[in-house]
Amino acid sequence: MKATGIVRRIDDLGRVVIPKEIRRTLRIRGGDALEIFTDRDGEVILKKYSPIAELADFAQEYVDSLAESTGQVALVADRDEIIAVSGAPKKGLLGKKVSSGVQVALERGETVTFDDPPAIESFPSGGQVAAPVMQEGELAGSVLILARDGKLSDLEKRLAETAANFLAKHLGQFVRTTEKMPQTGFPLRHFLLQKGIHSLDEKGKALVRMRKEWFYG
Repeated sequence: MKATGIVRRIDDLGRVVIPKEIRRTLRIRGGDALEIFTDRDGEVILKKYSPIAELADFAQEYVDSLAESTGQVALVADRDEIIAVSGAPKKGLLGKKVSSGVQVALERGETVTFDDPPAIESFPSGGQVAAPVMQEGELAGSVLILARDGKLSDLEKRLAETAANFLAKHLGQFVRTTEKMPQTGFPLRHFLLQKGIHSLDEKGKALVRMRKEWFYG
């Protein structure tokens, strides 16, 4: 943990202001949710809460399916960084940020296709597509497919959009469920099991197959 040297007082309502410089550096926006942790030493730790990060294992299975089906690099990101990678070394991509230009378009709810600049800093690619995962009109994350060589086709764009819609649907169900019982800290994996979704072998890969069959007849 890094000390900032900044001290803030709590007001009568129990509120404390996070300095603008820290908010800018960590990309904390108005309305963002923060998780609160405490430890035995009396420390209070605030951490940005990413609902889609709860889907990390789920998203990993989906990008594995996308990478296998397309032969390209498949990624899932939350609003800040990559959380699932397939088709390329994870060490070089996990935790990387989506470029600001792509992020702006995604926040408008638009699927982005482009050749340059790279969607992920320090990871050059040919054709690229990024589809937004939207939650109640707000950007929660994105699905990206990066070409290994050459350009991407309309198929990859549709697959990225299908994956983004799939994640958004289940993320929305999870959020609505946890809002009804916020005191439980209801784990996503239990929610998915209740819905009968044990693996993306059952749904994610089936969706990928259906999309390919639809395009190729």
